[in-house]
Amino acid sequence: MAGRPTRNSGEITTQGNEEFVVIDSLMMETRYSRNPNTVLVMMFQSPHTRRRDLDGRVFVVPSRVSFEVFSANLRSMANLREGQVLNFAIDGLDTVPRGSRSMDILREEFVAPDGFIHIIYSDEHQQLWNEQQEQAWQCRVM
Repeated sequence: MAGRPTRNSGEITTQGNEEFVVIDSLMMETRYSRNPNTVLVMMFQSPHTRRRDLDGRVFVVPSRVSFEVFSANLRSMANLREGQVLNFAIDGLDTVPRGSRSMDILREEFVAPDGFIHIIYSDEHQQLWNEQQEQAWQCRVM
């Protein structure tokens, strides 16, 4: 890792002949966004949630992985206690992805113009989003 500069999230920098996108102070090659075998996922917290550990995190997920496997990994990363829940919705809509769908299918249906699937998470049993929050979220993403 020595020699790789860290910059603010979202900046694009060139190192040698390769371009990198900086995400969470890590360098990530832009080829991931063009690779058909991976899906870029960005996590956003619902305004109702008390958990902040996944907000703004970016994941490069193999396209053949099911959403069920991906969400199980997210739940284990969040260190949930027994009885706690973590709900997901895609793109600020009240669309809850089916667990059996592969990330590749979700990318085809829900990819944003920036190349990411935006997933909102909440630890509450309530509606994840409403119209006013949708407008605020659209401003944040654009």
